[in-house]
Amino acid sequence: MGEKQEPLSFIVIAKNDQQFIDLFEKSYPKAPMIPDFWNAKVHDFGFEKETNLNSPRMRHHARFWKTNYIVKNGYNIYVGTASFDSGIKWGIAHKINPDIDTEREFLYKDLQKTGMIEDV
Repeated sequence: MGEKQEPLSFIVIAKNDQQFIDLFEKSYPKAPMIPDFWNAKVHDFGFEKETNLNSPRMRHHARFWKTNYIVKNGYNIYVGTASFDSGIKWGIAHKINPDIDTEREFLYKDLQKTGMIEDV
């Protein structure tokens, strides 16, 4: 059994997977990353954003899971986390910055800039 990581920070409602992905395409291109798990399931969507240093050691990450829940209008519910890799530990694994509240706000502000958020 793995250790607890960052808590869920986001609930996003989107028409379908493509509309959900479109939120991130502009600033969080897809990239491979270490998996996170929620309810014993690896994340369905992983996005990252480089810092000004353009280093794989320091990056913003967002991981999301598509839930089985659908709202009245038929839209899907996605839940997610935000984290920031602040370096490398043991020479192979990323070190997650413990200040996840700041990273949550960073991602939230970036999502607002897309102009695709209808309600908060």
